[in-house]
Amino acid sequence: MSEVSKEVTPCSHLVQLGMELDVRGEGRMRLSAWKRQRYAERAVLVRGMSVCPGEEFEALLHRLLFAACAMPVGRQHLNPLFRVAKAKFRLTGGRVAVTCLLYTSPSPRDRG
Repeated sequence: MSEVSKEVTPCSHLVQLGMELDVRGEGRMRLSAWKRQRYAERAVLVRGMSVCPGEEFEALLHRLLFAACAMPVGRQHLNPLFRVAKAKFRLTGGRVAVTCLLYTSPSPRDRG
């Protein structure tokens, strides 16, 4: 038997781990407003660095990976960042150089 304080009554709008699931309204899944704000602040912080510690960059990538769950085909946009991070970790001793290319790379449609 589960603990009564952990039970959730049936509902059409659920927020769990910062992810909203709206079953009846718009029928979509998205990050909650507070989580979107926190993730955006972290991304802006990393973008402002010239060199980012590997742990900080990896933490941001994993947050973006969680956020990509709510976006159709969102994860594919993170693959180049994971490849860059992997190569940079090998080459620069656990640090990632943050350049314009990391956050302004064109989408595959724009490449031609």
